[in-house]
Amino acid sequence: MAIVIIQLSDLHFAAAAADNILLQRTDALCGALRAQTSPGDSCAVVISGDIVDKGQQGGYQIAGDFLEKVFLELSAHLGNDPCFILVPGNHDHDFSDPSHDEQMRTTLIESTSPSTPPSSGIHNVLMATQEPYREFVAKAAGNLPTLAVDGLFASGTWEPDGTSLQFHLLNTT
Repeated sequence: MAIVIIQLSDLHFAAAAADNILLQRTDALCGALRAQTSPGDSCAVVISGDIVDKGQQGGYQIAGDFLEKVFLELSAHLGNDPCFILVPGNHDHDFSDPSHDEQMRTTLIESTSPSTPPSSGIHNVLMATQEPYREFVAKAAGNLPTLAVDGLFASGTWEPDGTSLQFHLLNTT
């Protein structure tokens, strides 16, 4: 038995299922994951950024369905539940509300100079634009073994087979 960490990045799920090439390749991806693991292995699947393409709820619904399929496939193959580790990327922001974009620009212009760091207003806007991501994380955490960043930083432990692995997750978007 091994401890296996699989990293997936830049999934870029769109709000419309027809726009997601990865959905057409889910079975092949699950086959590749099974080929890289053995029954009895402990597995963490790290998704490091850009889970969706435009930070919108529809993309997260499709991403959730995708994670559920990967979870079921790996659980059946491994004989135990994989853990999902989620970190957002720059595409996990929803800037469809024009006020968020305007707030960001105004805050940057008014509060940033070469000698002064950006104000906390930027943090507030960025956290507001990641609300669909945080809703996705809350739902995933209710359905799947999950460790995720829901703000700027998270630290957590995954303990497969009596081994303690510490994850420090930083939202650098």
